[in-house]
Amino acid sequence: MEGVFTQGIDVSHHQGNIKWDKVADDGIRFALIKASEALTFKDRKFETNTKGCRDNAIRCGAYHFFRPGKDGRQQADNLLSQLDKVNFGQKGDLLPALDCEDFDESSKSKYRDELQACLDRIEIKIGKKPIIYTLRSFWKRIGNPDFSSYPLWVVDLSSVDSPRLPKHWADYVIWQYSFTGSVSGISDDVDRDRFKGDLNDLDDISVTEGPQDRPTLQRGARGVLVEEIQQRVGVTVDGIFGARTEAAVRQFQRDNGLVPDGIVGPRTWAALGQDRPTLRRGASGVLVEEIQRRVGVTVDGIFGARTEAAVRQFQRDNGLVPDGIVGPRTWAALGDD
Repeated sequence: MEGVFTQGIDVSHHQGNIKWDKVADDGIRFALIKASEALTFKDRKFETNTKGCRDNAIRCGAYHFFRPGKDGRQQADNLLSQLDKVNFGQKGDLLPALDCEDFDESSKSKYRDELQACLDRIEIKIGKKPIIYTLRSFWKRIGNPDFSSYPLWVVDLSSVDSPRLPKHWADYVIWQYSFTGSVSGISDDVDRDRFKGDLNDLDDISVTEGPQDRPTLQRGARGVLVEEIQQRVGVTVDGIFGARTEAAVRQFQRDNGLVPDGIVGPRTWAALGQDRPTLRRGASGVLVEEIQRRVGVTVDGIFGARTEAAVRQFQRDNGLVPDGIVGPRTWAALGDD
């Protein structure tokens, strides 16, 4: 084959327990991992396989098996909930993909509409267009709609120098060329893929190269990024994005002029990344201690009634709205000598 390619695979729970260290030793540099299907199915090996890839420096992405007879937005939410579990958006993570290969007795128009709804919802959440996985014959079956603005993961098992592309696409990013590949660390057959480019070129289909470098997180998410959010909005740090964290995020968004939807997307991440978070009654930690020292109350790290009253007085003294909330303007005043 001509050109430069990077070797990869795609897997699901059907591959069983994978020895990812051996996979890496066999020259596999990226993997697409099944995360979900339809409205509720979640692949039981998704989290384990994602961790295995990351632990062995294999670039990884997730794919969702699309079912056109089901609501596209709800299918997107199923996939996004899986991505939240693995803190999707870490450096090196590849764009998620929608597996389009089953007509499910749908109509062509129904297929296109639900697919577009699913793609749109994912793009809004991750900040980049997801990948479409399909093959030329299937795309023709659904009427050859023009989705060529999306990166293409094409299936072509024939012995050719370059894959046959569905109508409208001029190029592809990943080529699935075998269903019966053999890779060390996997006992049964595995799908084999080629990325069109070298290892560094994988950044072109990495979510971290887009307008956000962190995943969109919302209620139900877990992990270290949730802990970071909790520290910034001043709630108990347990790594679980529950009702209290959601409420605190909504309040933070109100305080910073954002839509109070309780979802930490690109704009909320940007606001959270400011030098000082907005703090109010109920917050705790070292930043509360800093406030208490500046307004002259007992330093215990707990933003209670006395701290709030002292903040209000400080705001009056400095010509600020005396709301008892330490936002950007109050932080700036607190920082004055």
